[in-house]
Amino acid sequence: MPDLTEEEKKILRQAYEIKERIKAEELEAGEVSVDEAVDEDLSTDKPIQRQRKQTRPKSNTANETSPVDERSIYGPEASNEAIKKAPEIEKKMPVPEAEKKKRPKQTKQKVRETVKKAEKKPRKEKKKKGFLHKLLKVLIIILIIMAVALAGVYAFLRTTIAQTNYKPYETSYERQADVLTQKGVTNILLIGTDTRVAGSNDARSDAMIVVSINPYKRKFVMTSIMRDSYVTIPGYGENRINEAYSRGGAALLIQTIEENYKLGIDYYAQVDFFSFVDVIDAFGGVTINVEQAEVEWINGYIAEYNQVSGVADRDGFVDEQFAGGQITLTGKQALGYARIRKIGNDFARTQRQRTVMNALLEKVKKANVVTIYKAVESILPDISTNISDSKMCSLLMQSVLYLNYDMVQARVPADGTWSNAIMGANQEVLAVDFGANKSYLQSTIYE
Repeated sequence: MPDLTEEEKKILRQAYEIKERIKAEELEAGEVSVDEAVDEDLSTDKPIQRQRKQTRPKSNTANETSPVDERSIYGPEASNEAIKKAPEIEKKMPVPEAEKKKRPKQTKQKVRETVKKAEKKPRKEKKKKGFLHKLLKVLIIILIIMAVALAGVYAFLRTTIAQTNYKPYETSYERQADVLTQKGVTNILLIGTDTRVAGSNDARSDAMIVVSINPYKRKFVMTSIMRDSYVTIPGYGENRINEAYSRGGAALLIQTIEENYKLGIDYYAQVDFFSFVDVIDAFGGVTINVEQAEVEWINGYIAEYNQVSGVADRDGFVDEQFAGGQITLTGKQALGYARIRKIGNDFARTQRQRTVMNALLEKVKKANVVTIYKAVESILPDISTNISDSKMCSLLMQSVLYLNYDMVQARVPADGTWSNAIMGANQEVLAVDFGANKSYLQSTIYE
């Protein structure tokens, strides 16, 4: 604290009071903003050096001005010398402690309120940006995990699918223009042969089911083709349709279907009796309703299968005391059930085949990943097909979607489009109205 005379102290006290009054008047008059006043108070402990705008008295002379009377500001007791020294004394003197404690407390509160209002919106944006950034990171991590998982599944499927018996076929015929096809709809012909020797090619097609996958209508259609349908087999004349496979394999059977029923076939997959049994057993059997009268026939076909397989005749028989009802059939038992044609007729037999297929699909829906893995690994080597590895992979990966489609069962010839006939050497066959069946297939699969 510098040494001051009583006169100088008196001048400073008067100066502080006057400057506070000037400052209040400037704020009230709008000559200085609150922010400016606050900034000045907080930026330094020294008194404010602003000079108040002086009002000049009116004069008759335009250029005449009145000087400011400093003595009216500092008081009559102030000497001329003290008035001259006042600015320098003010610079030396700190703000009194009472003023320090009073003013900063008020101005800091105003600053806090001003800053809080100014920063309120930017803080929200920052918080929002932070949340979106974290969400984006999480999504990227999930996508990476999914990509790795899919890559692993794809690699597994490619390795497993490579075990299938890939048999593409070449044909010289051109598909006729009136054959039913649609881009995006896939028709796969499932062929069950009646060979009694595993791996033998000398057989007829005992079961023919066209599986149609229509993603536009979300339909999964299973259409049985009656094996007694009397058709024209290209290059071999007229005969039952199941004769086509024994004459020229899958290629000739597909051509026969396309030229008679006018349904385009994209792929085929062929299994024999032994493959069929493996497929059913891989998923733990199928649960269906069996009549008591059917038990005898099921066991009869099991005895035939056992004889070919070299096991005891009665191995795997259905309990002969079974009174009928719902039962879970093993692979051999399901095969015997699907082959029954003496109860009912061939139409009932194809219905049983579709029943077994539908029950199998239900088991696949409920199976866990391990069960499906083991099933695919065990049955693919028994399948002969013209489906490429990449297409097979695609079908299997999308099978989760297909299993949620509407399951539709169909048969050709459809009701009202056929009649019994005797052809050739007393052959009992089905005379078919192929035009009517084309319309039936169009509406069932594509509409």
